[in-house]
Amino acid sequence: MSKEVKALMFLGLVFLNPYLFAQTSKVDSLKSAYKVAEQDTTKAKLLVELSENIYLLNADSVIPLCQRAIEIIDKNFPNASPQKEISFLHIKASALNNIGFIHQQHGEIDKALRYFSESLKIYEGFFLEEILKKWKKSMDDQAFLNGYYFKVFKKGLADAYNNIGHIYKIQGEIEKALEYLFLCLKIREEIKDKEGMAQSYNNIGGIYYVQEEIEKALEYYFLSLKIREEIKDKIGMAISYNNIGFIYDDQGEIEKALKYYFLSLKIFKEIKYKKGMADSYHNIGGVLYELDSLEEGLRYMGLGLEMAKELEYKVGVSYSNSSMGGLQLKIGEVELALESGLQALTVAKEIGHVEYIKRAAGLLSDVYKKQGKFEDALSMYELEIQMRDSILNEENTKSTIRQQMKYEHEKEQIIKEQQEIEHTRIQVEVTSRRNNLHYSAMFISILILFGGVLMLGFVKIRPKDVEGIIFISFLILFEFVLVLADPHIEQYTGGAPGYKLLFNAGIAGLMFPLHQFFEGKLKMRVIKIQRKKIRARIEQYRKDTEKM
Repeated sequence: MSKEVKALMFLGLVFLNPYLFAQTSKVDSLKSAYKVAEQDTTKAKLLVELSENIYLLNADSVIPLCQRAIEIIDKNFPNASPQKEISFLHIKASALNNIGFIHQQHGEIDKALRYFSESLKIYEGFFLEEILKKWKKSMDDQAFLNGYYFKVFKKGLADAYNNIGHIYKIQGEIEKALEYLFLCLKIREEIKDKEGMAQSYNNIGGIYYVQEEIEKALEYYFLSLKIREEIKDKIGMAISYNNIGFIYDDQGEIEKALKYYFLSLKIFKEIKYKKGMADSYHNIGGVLYELDSLEEGLRYMGLGLEMAKELEYKVGVSYSNSSMGGLQLKIGEVELALESGLQALTVAKEIGHVEYIKRAAGLLSDVYKKQGKFEDALSMYELEIQMRDSILNEENTKSTIRQQMKYEHEKEQIIKEQQEIEHTRIQVEVTSRRNNLHYSAMFISILILFGGVLMLGFVKIRPKDVEGIIFISFLILFEFVLVLADPHIEQYTGGAPGYKLLFNAGIAGLMFPLHQFFEGKLKMRVIKIQRKKIRARIEQYRKDTEKM
């Protein structure tokens, strides 16, 4: 089957949660919550959430809702606390991303890239060293900054890279597309974002397909499908099924292709995702045509085209027209094929989609040859070759290899670093357990030692010996305290000998009164007991003398 009659689902854009599609109750709930919301951050957040849930019910509402959220943020940002400042930035970046998504869907590629770039700027700004220092200095809740929001902004940064990579793919700038897609994948693997990783594998697979590296494309599509099945991401599974079917279709394995296309369509119907349904109808129509079911094939393609027009899904309108034109030409409906080809080319040029300009030009070249208009046919053929060369050339092929090697090298480095960190963690745990055992043994020994010292009053011993034993006991105690305190002293003093000496002197000064008190009490007890024994002996001696 020719490439002109298939729809590959890149799903480059991150916009909304697929499980929130067309949930009227969710939309009503968000509207009610917005009416009673008092906090500015809550209002802005609800507006962005509403835009993401209302998309399939009323796509025209997305941009006004997001613009309203941005207005609230810009008005209140100057007086916001550090914590609100961070919340506002995340909400604004999400709103800009959603506006970019709608512009891309309408074929307004330059506008989409501008909004995605603004979103990226916010996310990248969060990780600038001076900005992080400012927030860390002014915020009490460090966990808020370093924990939850650190991960949120990492995820947002990855999504922004992904979306910009998708735009560059549409424009045929493969090297830039790969650069951004691998940046995205690296972050998603770092934060263990499985849904995002699956999307990245899918999107990179799309690049490999365009570069005609079919085996590599199929490998990435199956990597994507595996994760999506694990996390039960229905829309993701449907997209992966479609793209795997697309590869089998391209390789002439028609039965396998049809199986995967119908799996894809089934899920899209379940979740009422019309854009996906349009793509599936289109692809199934192409396969049915190859199986000589011409009428049924055209019917499915017609369903796909009508749905794409209804959604103002310009990419879908372009490739559906190209595909239908190809079928119309084969069954001899040349005028209809010309009309479809011209519509496909007009829309593809409008959205700047290099791949679909190539497809439409190829169709029109064939149509003009059929009509005997060889000059027009040559012109369209040259356009087709120009677009093809901009996608598949030596430099793009080299860049694909370079980006793959770079990604694999960086991935190896990350794995190596993680292994080293894990090894260090285990060593620290082993050392900590050993030290804790030693500390426990030392503490118990000191308790036994001082228990023995307290018993000195009940044994025969000279006061001078008591002084020596107590001195040695407190010396051991002093050393034990130093062992426990040394890591903290090192931290506060930076290892400076003078400061360490002052800390040690302070500890000794605190222990000295205790030593004096302890020594005085024990000596008094020993002396008292000894005097008592002497008096008892004298008394016994007196009694013995009287008896004599």
